[in-house]
Amino acid sequence: MGSRDQLEAILVFGPIFVLFALGLFITLKSGVVSLSTHQGLACFAGNLWQLLLRLLGYGVGLLALQRFIGVPLR
Repeated sequence: MGSRDQLEAILVFGPIFVLFALGLFITLKSGVVSLSTHQGLACFAGNLWQLLLRLLGYGVGLLALQRFIGVPLR
């Protein structure tokens, strides 16, 4: 893998990673006023749980779609 390929990979995956991290931050802080209160921690935990379930669902859906169109799973 040459330096040109590495630069291309950084230019493609860099913005994707930044947007994913920004979305993660916004999602986790949504509705949370302060993490020092019980209500804030409960809201943060609920947001985290919803996010993990959503990501798991997306992963299962993508694997099912790949299986459906004939991509072999290893």
